[in-house]
Amino acid sequence: MAKSNRTDAWHDAYTLFLEKFGMFLTLDQASQCTGIKPRYVYQRYPYGWERVSKGKGTCGKGKGKIIRLDRLLDQVYGMY
Repeated sequence: MAKSNRTDAWHDAYTLFLEKFGMFLTLDQASQCTGIKPRYVYQRYPYGWERVSKGKGTCGKGKGKIIRLDRLLDQVYGMY
């Protein structure tokens, strides 16, 4: 198994947010993880977002966009 370049802080945040939100985050959930307003999350962390239909768990919020937790944290911690 290859050694990960991700820091202990990254792994701690991943474990915490995975338990709280799951693997895929809506825009509002990503806002809670990063501590910035939803309208700025997509602008500050633009990579890895995917569009989904409203029926796939977004509950009408988040403008129909989701991001994987690991992709978001890679951008937050500068691991990309």
